[in-house]
Parts: sequence; C-alpha cells; structure tokens
Amino acid sequence: MNAQVNPIVGSIPNPPNAAQIAQRMIEMGAYVYFIPQGTKRCTVEGWPELATRDLTVAKALAGDKHLNVIIVGKRDGLWVLEFDDVSVLEEYEKIHGRVETYRVCSPSGGIHFYFLPSVAAWEMGNIQGENEKGEELWSARISDRYVLAPFSVAHPHNDETQPLTYYVTTDKRPLIEAPVSLIEFLKQKAAKKIAKVATDSDKTIVTEGGRNNGLTSRAGKARQTASMNEDELLTYLRRLNSEQCQPSLPDAEVQAIARSVAGYEVKQSDLVMNQAAPAAALSTEVALSIPEIDTSEVASRPVFPYWALEGTSLYEGLVKPAIASSSKHAEFIAMPAIQTMMNYVSGRVRIGQHTNCGFRGMVINDSRTIVIAIPG
Repeated sequence: MNAQVNPIVGSIPNPPNAAQIAQRMIEMGAYVYFIPQGTKRCTVEGWPELATRDLTVAKALAGDKHLNVIIVGKRDGLWVLEFDDVSVLEEYEKIHGRVETYRVCSPSGGIHFYFLPSVAAWEMGNIQGENEKGEELWSARISDRYVLAPFSVAHPHNDETQPLTYYVTTDKRPLIEAPVSLIEFLKQKAAKKIAKVATDSDKTIVTEGGRNNGLTSRAGKARQTASMNEDELLTYLRRLNSEQCQPSLPDAEVQAIARSVAGYEVKQSDLVMNQAAPAAALSTEVALSIPEIDTSEVASRPVFPYWALEGTSLYEGLVKPAIASSSKHAEFIAMPAIQTMMNYVSGRVRIGQHTNCGFRGMVINDSRTIVIAIPG
C-alpha cells in the first residue's frame, strides 16, 4: 500500500489549527482574520473592520478548522514589513546592522518583520518600493493591509503548479518598535515617488469648499506622474490634508479620493509616444539627455469661489453630492446647471410634466425635450 503524500511542503505532525495560530498572534498584539487555506486574497467585504484582537471572537470565527490566518495592521496593533526582494533588506542591514525582531519566511522566500506599533510607524503609513517594472520590492503594512501568519500555506510565487508551502517563523526574538533608522530608510526609498509630484503649488492652503476638488487634482497628478497606487496616494493625500486643508477633510473622504483616483489607468507619457522611434529603441545616451520638465513656474489651477454657491439648493442638492462620489471639478457641474436655471428664469426653458413618458423634463423652445429621471 502506497503511503499517502501530504500536499504541503515541510509538513509537520499535528499542525496548529486556525484558532491556535490566532491565539498566538493575538497574544503578540495582532489583529487577525481568516481566509481559506491555500489562498492569499481576502474577498470578504469589510474585512479590515472584521479583523479582531478579541480571542473569543477569533475562536468563534475559526472553529476547529485549518485556515490561513491574516494579520491586519492597525494603529494599536502590530504591523509587518515585507521584503519580497531581500537585496533591499541587505542594503539596509549592511549599513545599520541586523534588525532584531520576530521574523517569518514566506513560501516565495520573502522575509516578514513583525513590529510593535509606534507613532513614527503610523506617521509613515503604508508605503512601498517598486522596481522599474512596477513590481513590489517591499511594503510597510501598517494600516488595514495584511500578511499571512506562520503556519498559513500558499503556492510559492502564486504558481499553482508548485506545492502548497508553509509560512515559517525563522526568528522568535521578542517584538520591538521599528528602529528610527529603518523608518527613515523606508521613507527615503518611497520619497522618490513623492518628489516627482512635489511643486511650489503644494504649498497652497485650501479652504472649505475647495478641499475635495483640490486633493483630487493633486491625486490625479500623483497617479499619472509617479504611478502611485492607492496606499501611496492615501499617504500623500493625508499629509496634504493635514498640512494644507483648513479645516482638514474627514479621513473617510480622503480615503474615498485615493480609492477613486487609484482606479484610473496610468497613461503613457506623451514624450515617449511622440518619439520617432519606439521607446525601446532609444539609446541610453539619448534617454539620459531628455531634460526633466520644469514645472516650478507653471501657474497652479485657479480655485473656483465655492463660497458663492455654498448654502444654495443647487450646490447642496446637486454639486456637493456629485463631487463627493467622483473626481469631477465642482464648477464643471455647477456652471451648466446655473446656465440651465438662467434659461428657465428667462423663459427659454420650461420645466414641467412630460405626459408621454411619465417623467418630468425640460422643454427647450417647446419642441425638444431633455428628460430628467425623476418620477412625475
């Protein structure tokens, strides 16, 4: 009789179940949640809020099943620094020495450093580094981002042809706060993206009425010029919101802007598209000779006087709800609406019941109807 082959590489007798793993992580200070074993993506809506540090709740969620456990970064919980490219870690440790904290090795050979929460780490936020192809090299998972805990299993490099493999603890040293030198190292690495979008206009103070529009505009520029992802946009916008918006927008609105703008595709630079030869054919000398565009003298986009609209039914009922859920400029919604209203006042537009379809509509010159989807 053939022996049964265990599909998990590095199998151990009686591996801990999800509740046992969660208990250990919670005792260390982590917020946890659960996903099916062998997977890495959490598809449950609202999982950041469902993550818990309550052992009773965690055990009720896990039961006696073998599941993957995710560790979710929170302000008062531990956070994890993930290195997919160990050369970046080696660069730091060559200068500052070994990072003496709890370590976990991923199935793909990456290294996870577990840290206690700290003010410096929270102020740094979720940041990451990428190579020239946009592939992630490292990431600080501090606020509502997660990694898989030890004894979770996944396919190395997400290649399902390879066997499931454990995340394993390689150093059980006590947790520490991230060293200041490491925080600064990461910030300097990530600052290269921020530097691409920083201009004199970033010093502008934005007041109530223009804050959402102003941050959306900055986010759009950061997305296109520096290919910032949602986490990087959120970190960037939180700084702008804190330093330049009076008063600051609620953080939920800032998160909504980052999430919306991150959904836009990064367009290829016109500079490359207008070259006679494909970008790949450019010699190194030619590529290096292309000057960086100086935007220091470019005037910032004028701020529309929203104070002239605030409090009106047009602004409160139409413009404000629209810009709260989109990246449109408020004036692009307000001005056509004002023009329509002025035409109505002058008698050029009549608003009334459209009997053919049962909806209210605007009738222009009594001949052409624009239907507004409001039940009659």
